[in-house]
Parts: sequence; C-alpha cells; structure tokens
Amino acid sequence: MQYLSLSLNPLSGLLPKELGNLTNLVSLGIGSNNFTGGLPEELGNLTKLQRLYIDSSGFSGPFPSSFSKLQNLNTLKASDNGFNGKIPEYLGTITNLVEIALYGNSFEGPIPESLSNLAKLKTLRIGDIVNGISPLAFISNMTSLSTIILRNCKISSDLGAIDFSKFEHLELLDLSFNNITGEVPQSILNLGNLKFLFLGNNSLTGRLPDGISSSLKAIDFSYNQLTGSFPSWASQNNLQLNLVANNFLLESTSDSTLPWGLNCLQQDTPCFRGSPKYYSFAVDCGSNGSTRGSDDTIYEADPTNLGATTYYVTGQTRWGVSSVGNLTKMQRILYIAPKIFKM
Repeated sequence: MQYLSLSLNPLSGLLPKELGNLTNLVSLGIGSNNFTGGLPEELGNLTKLQRLYIDSSGFSGPFPSSFSKLQNLNTLKASDNGFNGKIPEYLGTITNLVEIALYGNSFEGPIPESLSNLAKLKTLRIGDIVNGISPLAFISNMTSLSTIILRNCKISSDLGAIDFSKFEHLELLDLSFNNITGEVPQSILNLGNLKFLFLGNNSLTGRLPDGISSSLKAIDFSYNQLTGSFPSWASQNNLQLNLVANNFLLESTSDSTLPWGLNCLQQDTPCFRGSPKYYSFAVDCGSNGSTRGSDDTIYEADPTNLGATTYYVTGQTRWGVSSVGNLTKMQRILYIAPKIFKM
C-alpha cells in the first residue's frame, strides 16, 4: 500500500501504532477526525512517506522524535491540534520539505533557526506560539517562499533587518500579531508578485513609503504606531486597505484623498477623547436602510460587505468595524473582525 486516506471521518481513540508497518506508504491522510493522545513513534518507520496530513485530528503532546527519519517528506500539514512542546529542530534536516503548516497548536517558542536550511520550502505557516521570543532572521535565506504566515508567533524583530527584495516569488506575507518593530521598508511594497500583505497589530513606526507594487490587492497596517500623512496610494479604488488605529497626521492630508472614516479611527483623534458621543448603538446587519424595533430602538443599516483588510464607518460616525483577512491554500478568504468601534 502506498496511499492511505482516512480523513474526514469521526474516527476516535488512539491512532494504531501498527500503521508504522506500512513502510511503502507515500501519502498518509488522517486529518479531520477525533483521535486522542499523541502520534505513535512507529510512524517514524514510514521512511518513504512524502505527504503527511494530520490537520484537525485531535492529537496532543509533542512531535515524536522518530519523525526525524522522514527524510523524503515534502508536505507536512499538522494544524489545529493540541501539539505542544518545541517545534522540532530536526525539521530543518528534512530538506525536501516544500510545505509546512503548524498553526493552531500550542507549540512553544522560539521557532527553530534550523528551518533556515529548507531552501526548497514554498509555503510556511506557523501560528499561535504560546511563549518564548522568536527572531525573524531565520527566513532570510528561504527565498523560494511564496507564502509566509507567521501569525501570533511572539516574533520580536526589526522589519528593516530583512532584505525582502530577495523574495521574488512571495505572494502572501502575514506577520500579524507579533512585536515587530522598525519602519516599513520600500522593498516589501515593491515586490512584483506580492498580493496580500498583513502587518497589523505590531509596533511599526515611521512613515509609510510613497510607492507600492501594482500587484498588491490587500494591505493591513492597522494597530501600529505609524505616523506622517496618509500615502497617496491610500485612495486607490482597487486596493483593500486597513490603516486604523495608528498616529497619522490628519491635518496634512486633504479631504479629497483621505479615506472615509480614518479621521475617527486613529489612536489619538477627537473621536476618542473625553466622553463618548454615543453611549449605545444598534445594527441591522445586511440591511440597506435603518429600521425601528418594537421598543423604538433605531437599527442602523450595515450594507457593506467587508473584504480582507478593510473597515467601515457609518455616515454618522456612530460606530465602525475593521476586519483582517487571510488567504488559505484553497484560495478562500477567511475574515476576522476583531474590533468594533463606538464613537
């Protein structure tokens, strides 16, 4: 047997260690089940294995040390489980790896620097590191990457210390919810294949560069400490953009180029000072007009279909919402709307 898929079932209990006897397996899929316990060490005997899919399977505990023998592995998907302990250093020795997905677990930091040896890697998705501080420098030589998602990984680095001009194949960069500092380098915004850039919820400072690549479709710089005037490209109609909760200088931007609502969605504006203008609000989601409830509450319309990395503010500036987008391998957009503002 070379191919075995048990995915998308309600299988439960411990994963049988006897699977380690199927030493001719090339692909093993056991994702989307309800297993318990850890992965058996015997799976390390599957030395011909090229693809391992164990997403959303219910597993816990550390990764088996025997997985260091899986030197033919090119795809490892192990997200949305209860794995803990360190991300294994030995992953950096499996140099045939092209895709790694380890988000939605409870791995401890730091992210191992040995991953820098994975020169063939095209997709790197790690998230939700529970402790420890990770540097960003380990990606410096991984220039084959087209997707980098290091979201909520306790990364603390200066963004300008990485030469992003070398990442010619990069299409998606998500470094949200970390402690990344420094200014946004022009080299990121110049990348000719970059479509999605998510750098929200960090500690970025300084002014945004004046130019961006025509390939960019969505940009999120929300919840940073950016200053200066809004860049000229902020008003491009074909760009989904989220710049809320920064420190941009409103008086230096003309009303004609200022995206609607951003004047009330910065860190230090009159909309956020003193007592709030409104103490409550009600929303009729999906409606095209205001409605009155049986208790005379006025429900304001919410007609906007929020896309990735965007925001919406009502005409009365009574309330607003911002969203952050993420792109999956299946080209589906996942939206998160973490912030609702009451003016």
